[in-house]
Amino acid sequence: MDCHSLAMDKMKDGFVWRALANLESFLMRHTFSNTVIHETYSLVLAGLGIRSIVLYDSPPEINTSGRKSVKSLRVICPLGGHPDEDIQGILEVAGIVEDLEVVVTGKWKTPIKHPRVKYLGFLPRERYLRELLSSRAGLCLIRGNTMTLPYVLFEFAAAGIPFVINETPVTRVVGQSFLAKNIAQVAEKLEMMKDENYYASLVSEVAALQEVLKGKNKEGLEKLPSYPQQ
Repeated sequence: MDCHSLAMDKMKDGFVWRALANLESFLMRHTFSNTVIHETYSLVLAGLGIRSIVLYDSPPEINTSGRKSVKSLRVICPLGGHPDEDIQGILEVAGIVEDLEVVVTGKWKTPIKHPRVKYLGFLPRERYLRELLSSRAGLCLIRGNTMTLPYVLFEFAAAGIPFVINETPVTRVVGQSFLAKNIAQVAEKLEMMKDENYYASLVSEVAALQEVLKGKNKEGLEKLPSYPQQ
């Protein structure tokens, strides 16, 4: 069973979610194996007496050979329409950092209210990769659900793009350089990326992070049990 923590996270929202959480728990206790997407959720399940294997996504294969040095502070912010995405926070950051250009792809649920924010919508894969590789940094702001580990972080790592994301128990896996506790810290970290020497150090860190995430994926795959033969 592949567990994504949906029902348990929403138990406080009413009877239906509590019923689904109980069903979810029953199924997890009676399956041959459970997989989860990060260590934090595995620890939560362990506290409930449920065993699980952590199986990270692996960074996708992205050809970065054509990527050119980006001098301007062009930041890409891919969205998927998830309720955890902090769109208001994106607008706040755009209002703080001078010379910032925010390129938003995906599903934008709020009218654009800032001249530094450009919305491109959902893009074909090749166009999206071009936008990703022509950005100096990535931005991923989330709120509410602290169990979220956005897949876009794996894309940033694969593309060699430094980024900023909110700090939660889950996102700490990416390392302190890419984490921010609040909007002010997000703005500060993006401002620091204007310094070429500091930016070069972040590029090295994100390359190392890509290898860490690949290693976590490999480790999880090696722990998956084989289904018993009948």
